Amino acid sequence: MMNTPDQPTDSPGRQMFGQFIQQESASTDDLPQPDAFSLDMHAMHVGARFHDHVLGHGQLAAQAFHSGLLVSGLQAGLQHDMVRTNSVIEAPPPCLVLELMMGGHVQWTDRHGVRHRSGTHGEIWCFSGLPDWREYTMLPGQLSQAHITADPALLARWLEDLPRGQERQHLEQYLDAMARGTPRMLTTAMPAAMAGMAAHLQTQLQDCLHLPTLSQRLQIEGLATSLLGAWLGLPVSAPAAQRPRWERAVQAAIDIIHAGYGGDHLSIGELARRTGTNECYLKRGFRERTGTSIAAYIRQLRLRSALALLEENRLSVREVAREVGYASPSQFARAFRALHGFSPSDVQRQRA
Repeated sequence: MMNTPDQPTDSPGRQMFGQFIQQESASTDDLPQPDAFSLDMHAMHVGARFHDHVLGHGQLAAQAFHSGLLVSGLQAGLQHDMVRTNSVIEAPPPCLVLELMMGGHVQWTDRHGVRHRSGTHGEIWCFSGLPDWREYTMLPGQLSQAHITADPALLARWLEDLPRGQERQHLEQYLDAMARGTPRMLTTAMPAAMAGMAAHLQTQLQDCLHLPTLSQRLQIEGLATSLLGAWLGLPVSAPAAQRPRWERAVQAAIDIIHAGYGGDHLSIGELARRTGTNECYLKRGFRERTGTSIAAYIRQLRLRSALALLEENRLSVREVAREVGYASPSQFARAFRALHGFSPSDVQRQRA
């Protein structure tokens, strides 16, 4: 389908575009010949449209940017399965890939023979690297999907400006997986706000069968960057296959907290290490299970235990504070009043 010239290598975007063209060229044996086709290696753009009386019709467009972004979109109305086989032997380069599944169903088999299938409409598939697939089947119906590929160097530049928090941890996990060559794939539902941006991005791409204007390029790049930003802000959730293990980890964390709530070193990191799970998964699962954060749960447990000890009237306020893990009696008194609405000394006076 495509004659591939020497791949340009003077920017991350050009390298990614060259890899994209190579992969598309090697996996089109089962696709119909395009009715219209445009390829500009210098502008890093490709567009193709096909119409087949058996398979149906479709359109593919892709645009790369020097910054290290590659954006592609596929839209098709398929009457029968469309199967693609991958003959690229080289390992895919490290990168972050978001697949925005807006319509239709696909299934693919990776090089280990494991079969994957899209679920409901409006899914996001995220990969630490190009999907290493052997066979990719688009099922009959109206198919709409957009792909955003980001170079690790671009992600590393973003990481420099991020403070500690979920977004930084999100990026670090994927950069670490890329550096190790460890496959990482997560599937999550696409929020309505992202679905609107993804539909707009798809429209811009499908309007660009031929070389896009500067306005179109800027809109495509802006929408792709906005979608990556929205994805970074999503709560980190565990893959469905890992959810039972995740739920067991949350229960184990609750047991550890109840066994040692007064300890000095009961941090979220320590809980994650002792339960063998990821901090983000643990925090999200804990909130789903208990309705509160880990820190708030520990604080409430300590202060309810403090109330029970004060009602026994055996220990002083200072001793109770130390017993439930507070080094400062004044800090203990403030936290106690915030939860219970009265002070520790009020309890002692009432018991006396």
